[in-house]
Amino acid sequence: MDKKAVNVTLENIVYTLFLVFFVVSVTFLIVRPSGGVSAYEQIYAKQIALMIDKAEPGMKIEMDIYDIYILAKENDFNGKWINIDNDKNGVKVMLDKGEGYRFSYFNDVSIVWNEDKDAKILSMKIIENLEGKNEEVV
Repeated sequence: MDKKAVNVTLENIVYTLFLVFFVVSVTFLIVRPSGGVSAYEQIYAKQIALMIDKAEPGMKIEMDIYDIYILAKENDFNGKWINIDNDKNGVKVMLDKGEGYRFSYFNDVSIVWNEDKDAKILSMKIIENLEGKNEEVV
């Protein structure tokens, strides 16, 4: 076998290995966030924020969070699942030990909220903006 044939074969093997590595890396980056708990964190954070955007002062909203409970239980997460930050107008949902997902709402109101883990209900009361106060009802 001559040197030219060995070079061409070696180049093809290196190129093929590089291509396989690249395809596997891209596939991992695409598939990983689209499934699993991070997708549900995004869905619930956006859903809660959109409810707040549509709400008016004086409204009371209750949301069934049984599915959130199941996802957090599957991931052995016992922390705070939902956090509504009135100062930054944002909703953060955490269903795993990671960073969670934060989504902003635009409505200029304050939210008095309670995450009842026993009843699996998120209760929110929409009130006039309290200018920088972050409240939680226990």
